[in-house]
Amino acid sequence: MFKTSFRLWFFLVIILTIIWTGCLYSVCMMVFGRSNVDLFEMLMLCFFVFVWLWLFFGELRTKAILVTLESETISKRSFLGLGPEKKYSLHEFEGFSTCSIPAKGGEYEYLYLIKNGKKVIKLSEFYHSNYDQIKEEIRQRLKSLGTVKFSYISEFKEIFM
Repeated sequence: MFKTSFRLWFFLVIILTIIWTGCLYSVCMMVFGRSNVDLFEMLMLCFFVFVWLWLFFGELRTKAILVTLESETISKRSFLGLGPEKKYSLHEFEGFSTCSIPAKGGEYEYLYLIKNGKKVIKLSEFYHSNYDQIKEEIRQRLKSLGTVKFSYISEFKEIFM
């Protein structure tokens, strides 16, 4: 049995989410606590809401997942392993594909498990400290579907749609 583990510094995302939640609350109180609201305040509120949604639904729901790989099954739990468990048979998957993500410190790789043409599980070299071990296990059990080109648009769609 293999289980993903998170990089220690990944918990900065959690801290950022908490800070952004506090900022969002403060901005909401500032904007809605007064009778006259100007355009800048509304734009600032929209920005804070977007960033919070991105951190919460994009990072914590889709990437901060705890994956357990057993002999014939794989399970995932979102929100740092605190979300509900979803279990899949490895035979349900068509295979896996990888994608390189550009970043300031270099490139990171995502591994997507594909079921019915959709990305069901997303493993990240950026977030998971044992990414290479999990990738090797998946490579031995599932067919590689090649690499996909990274797109901010598709990333956005996966988060919010």
